[in-house]
Parts: sequence; structure tokens; C-alpha cells
Amino acid sequence: MAITAAPVPFTAERFAGWTARWREPAGCNLLISAVDNYLARQEVAAAVTAEGGTWYALDLGNEHHSGQILMGNATTPKIVRFDKLGLASGIPSPYLQEPDLLAPPPAGATPLSCAELTVREEQSLVV
Repeated sequence: MAITAAPVPFTAERFAGWTARWREPAGCNLLISAVDNYLARQEVAAAVTAEGGTWYALDLGNEHHSGQILMGNATTPKIVRFDKLGLASGIPSPYLQEPDLLAPPPAGATPLSCAELTVREEQSLVV
């Protein structure tokens, strides 16, 4: 299994450059994100969209007592196809399931990072 980590800001353009070298067209490709802002999620969504359903996005997030785990590859319902057994070629991407993940915070809200929320005890590391 090829696993890669890069300590640089994520962009859809950078992702396309990375994956061009080691893409598994017949296999399963998974992009895991645990980001704390809508701009980063927009980049992840753009990267998954550009790959046309060949990459699954796993989006993780948490609050103090709860969290969300969303996974999918289809950025439009039209991508999903069913075979003779009724098995689907994909599932809706996290950003199709929860479009608010890509929306800016309400006007006047000051978004905080995960680290800042943890210090304020508004987010738990355990979740």
C-alpha cells in the first residue's frame, strides 16, 4: 500500500501532481483529510472532483462530544452506476452529503483552529 504524507498546504493542483506518479486506476484510492476550515475542504473537494470518481475522500471532524466521518467518491449523482447485481460504482462524496462543509462561517464568526478549540476545551482530542 502506498501511503504518503506531505507537510505542506494541500491544494487540488498539488494533489494532481503527486497522484500522477502513483495513481492506481484499477484499485482503490483514498484521500484522508482532517482539516479545520472550509477553504481546505474546498481544495479537497476540488481534487476529488478532478479525479472523476477514482478517488474516495474520507473527511473527519470533531467537536467536544461528537464528530463526523464521511466517505465517498461521487461528486455528482450522475457518476454512480449500478451493475447487474445492484452494486454501486460509488457513494456520494462527503461534500455532496454535507455541502455546508464547503461554506464559509456565518458573517461575524471568528473561525478557530482545532488546536485553539482544544485549548478552550470546546473540542476534545479523545473524540
